[in-house]
Amino acid sequence: MPFNERWGCFSIVDNYPLKAKQSELIGGIKNALERGETPQRAKQTFVNAGYSKEEVESAEKELSRIYSSISAPLVAPIKEPVPENITSQFQLSTQNNTSQFKSKSSSSSKTKIIVLMIIAILILIGAALTGLFWNKITGLFK
Repeated sequence: MPFNERWGCFSIVDNYPLKAKQSELIGGIKNALERGETPQRAKQTFVNAGYSKEEVESAEKELSRIYSSISAPLVAPIKEPVPENITSQFQLSTQNNTSQFKSKSSSSSKTKIIVLMIIAILILIGAALTGLFWNKITGLFK
């Protein structure tokens, strides 16, 4: 049996439905662009992976069409001036809250460390006593 007949069902790219292929390409190009790749390098990567150049180009056009429709804001945001005394009060209250949180978390972490150290010491003492009296312990079960 020839190789193509036997393993032909394992074609990676060619048997995908068209929609799935394009959505995979769009997602892959978007991911590459988010990671800082250039559009040309992202497209070339997919061409090297076995996609046709036309499929990659159409996916890139679809991606740019999607983002051009999303990037235009529907309503311009309204900015209202914030009084100066409110922002300074907010900054003071957040500073106080964070300092209280830091002191509470540091005391609770110290307590946790002390409890864990006591548990570790008790386990070591138990292991040492078991080692010292191992013969007597095993003698009880004979």
